[in-house]
Amino acid sequence: MTNLAGRFSMRAKIIANNAVLMALLVVACAFAINGMNTIGKELATIAEEDIPLANNLSRVTTLQLEQPSISSAPYAWASSRDTTPAAP
Repeated sequence: MTNLAGRFSMRAKIIANNAVLMALLVVACAFAINGMNTIGKELATIAEEDIPLANNLSRVTTLQLEQPSISSAPYAWASSRDTTPAAP
C-alpha cells in the first residue's frame, strides 16, 4: 500500500483527494434533495387533506357552540314578554 501511495506525486494525491471529497459531496447533496422532495410531498398531502379537515372540524365546533344560544333565543323572547293581562 505504501508503494501505491509513494508512486504518485503530491499534486496527484491532492487532486485525487479533492475528487473523492467532491464525489462524496455530490452523494450527500443527492440524499438531501431526495429528502427535501419527500418532505415537500408530505406537506402537499397535509395541505390538501388535513387542513380542510381541520377547517371542517372548526366549523362544526363553532356550530355546536352556537346551537344552545340559537335554541334558547325563543325561550328568552317568550319569557321577556309581558304576560300579565292589561288592566281595563
